[in-house]
Amino acid sequence: MVNLHVGTSGSIQRPSEEAPPPALLALFSMNSMLAVIDWIFSRVPIRFPELKVVLSEGGASWVPMMVDRLSRVYRVIDVPGSN
Repeated sequence: MVNLHVGTSGSIQRPSEEAPPPALLALFSMNSMLAVIDWIFSRVPIRFPELKVVLSEGGASWVPMMVDRLSRVYRVIDVPGSN
């Protein structure tokens, strides 16, 4: 099992340098979204199907939207290795 904290990457995405702290907190889950996309397209889950990845402190409300977007990407665009 791999447990990734939302700040594991060492950088937090921000909308702009002038963004106030509340804007960063509102977008905090975006870091988890970026991590999920990186993991999926790295094909690590395919190479290691028993591996479990846990994302800490990023919330979960974005997961249905991410599943929907990924489904659309795979349906509309010819993603290498998706067949």
